[in-house]
Amino acid sequence: MGMHKLDFLSSSPHSFIFHQNSNKTNFGGVLSLIYLIVVLIIAAFYLVFYLIEDNYTVEYLYHEKILTQEENEKMKNNPKYNPTFKFDIGLFDGSFTNEKLAEDRFIIKDGTISNFTDATVDNMGSYHKKITEVDWYIFYDCLNVTNETCKIDESKTKSDFVTFVIRFKGYQLDHQNKDSPFHPLTDDNYYYYQPSFSLNNPVERGNIWSLVKYKEDKGFWSKYIYLMKKMKIMVKLLDQL
Repeated sequence: MGMHKLDFLSSSPHSFIFHQNSNKTNFGGVLSLIYLIVVLIIAAFYLVFYLIEDNYTVEYLYHEKILTQEENEKMKNNPKYNPTFKFDIGLFDGSFTNEKLAEDRFIIKDGTISNFTDATVDNMGSYHKKITEVDWYIFYDCLNVTNETCKIDESKTKSDFVTFVIRFKGYQLDHQNKDSPFHPLTDDNYYYYQPSFSLNNPVERGNIWSLVKYKEDKGFWSKYIYLMKKMKIMVKLLDQL
């Protein structure tokens, strides 16, 4: 059986229904052809727009999962979820813009070191740590004076508070980046965490680190392109039969 081509412009057949002449004009065929051309132009426009544009739509869903002890340990040992960063720390008299704290009775301890005596670290230093290993404490040496009578000598500080600065290089979230939404900060950019502590009001401050998972969905045109590729493969297979 041969195949017949589709003809929009030829005249309609001379047939009669209820003794009425059929429509013999080409107007309907012309409108159909114009409609088809417009649809193809719109489809081509959106396809080209999809291929050349780098803009993305971000949909966010918050889901909290309580991990078991085994799952928690597995995640801690996975560098993908618990990466190692270089942390630069410093203790300052007043705000971060002020000078380094001169009072040497303020001590920084690393909470991940079990031996408390060996846990003292420099007030200005650099350390490579995993995210779960970030645990620093600021102490004031009472020089063997009891807790009841120990007081901070404010005459040796210029401000009534100190600032603990943590600087590190993490990853920047850029949803419009065509390669990846996550990419490292440039050489001159850092993240800063700088909590301040009053000399007369000891408090504890902390950050909660969370995981962000991305699932790429390229939308309708990705499914269209995928379908076209499948159809080409099917045509090639049929040609080989």
